[in-house]
Amino acid sequence: MTGKLLKFFSSVKLTVFLFLILAATSILGTLVRQDLPLETQRSLYSPGVFSVLNFLDAFDMYHSWWFTAFLVLLALNIIVCTRRQFPRVGKLVFGSREHFDDAVFRTSPIRRKYPVRGDIETIRRESDDIVRELISAPATKTSADSFFMYAEKGRYSRLGMPFVHISVLLILFGGVIGTLFGFIGQMNIIEGEQSREVTLYGDRETKNLEYDIRCDKFTVDFYETGMPREYRSDLSIVDRGGETLASSAVRVNHPFVYEGLKFCQASYGIAGALNYLVGVRNEETGEELNLRIDVATEMSLPDGEAVLVLAKFLPDYKSQGPTVLAALMGPGEKRDMFRIFRDGSRFNRVRKSGLTFSLKDFDVLYYTGIQVSRDPGVVFVWTGFILIILGFVLHLFFSHTRVWVKLSGSPENYELWVAASADKNRKALEAKLDGLIAGKLAVEQTT
Repeated sequence: MTGKLLKFFSSVKLTVFLFLILAATSILGTLVRQDLPLETQRSLYSPGVFSVLNFLDAFDMYHSWWFTAFLVLLALNIIVCTRRQFPRVGKLVFGSREHFDDAVFRTSPIRRKYPVRGDIETIRRESDDIVRELISAPATKTSADSFFMYAEKGRYSRLGMPFVHISVLLILFGGVIGTLFGFIGQMNIIEGEQSREVTLYGDRETKNLEYDIRCDKFTVDFYETGMPREYRSDLSIVDRGGETLASSAVRVNHPFVYEGLKFCQASYGIAGALNYLVGVRNEETGEELNLRIDVATEMSLPDGEAVLVLAKFLPDYKSQGPTVLAALMGPGEKRDMFRIFRDGSRFNRVRKSGLTFSLKDFDVLYYTGIQVSRDPGVVFVWTGFILIILGFVLHLFFSHTRVWVKLSGSPENYELWVAASADKNRKALEAKLDGLIAGKLAVEQTT
């Protein structure tokens, strides 16, 4: 039973199947939004489709039990494969550097046997030159009736695939750690105010940080078209006692990192307005004046009878631009509610009781949207990425090459045995070996 399980988990077919399944489900996770409340998801799909997607946990797929199960299976598959490979790889990489064994001349993928004649020292020197040109200076050993040479290079290239396997495990482990113990969300902070509440993506739950985040200043620059060119938040970390622990500017692609928390500039918006400048024109006399007024502040109009009160500001009312809800109150009259639009828009002037109103200017009060995240598994993920690159470099660009040479026989009938192996590009090694032997030694190949 154990043997069957090990065979199942070490199967390459299982690896391919799991990779295909994970790729397919990742496509599903891309097509189905993962950061929306459940009620919003319900409004996007028909009842039948919503039920199926909800049953499959497709709205939070990367935290679902079945996606986690596939990751666990992949991890087990990689662990078993690596465990089965490592004894052989470890022996090749960390074993003895002097391999003098007659068996290689019978089992090696590349093996030759040549009868040679001549001075023994000349043959040894020329054999040494051949091995040096192929690989490096050889180790030597002399026995009663034979002389051995052995050289190798690139033994650490054998670690390429184990490194790749381990790197995938590290990346998976880092992802699980980040999922279990990390979070990602957003906090909207009005300029000049502070908050510690983060709204988490997906489930819309909130999380309180250990300290407050204060927006000291928010600035935004615009292109001539009105599109934002750059926006920046000057943030401060404030403890419960009001002491500033750290400060930094945050811009798009320029985050601020503090004690494992990462603050990124995500969005901005208009939270409100102050110091409104309202234009008032008397249609009978043609007289026009500008009034400075704030929300919930009563302002008497020039006729001395009516009173203007601003109630609520909206940064964009039905795509018609900024507007403020106002009330006009006269003695003995019912309150008249209306909207005053920004001067310059096509609805900019509103006529009430013989007066025309327009919103000429106001001081914008911005809020900054800061993405806050903590990912304790990121160190494992980055280690995995570095290790996977190292593994592929070792595996693709280096080769473990070995050469054995044995000289035996009597002075009138010497035999030169040559064996070689390479874990890749074997044909090139074989051709180079035959060329060097033919060029340096007067031999006749027999096997």
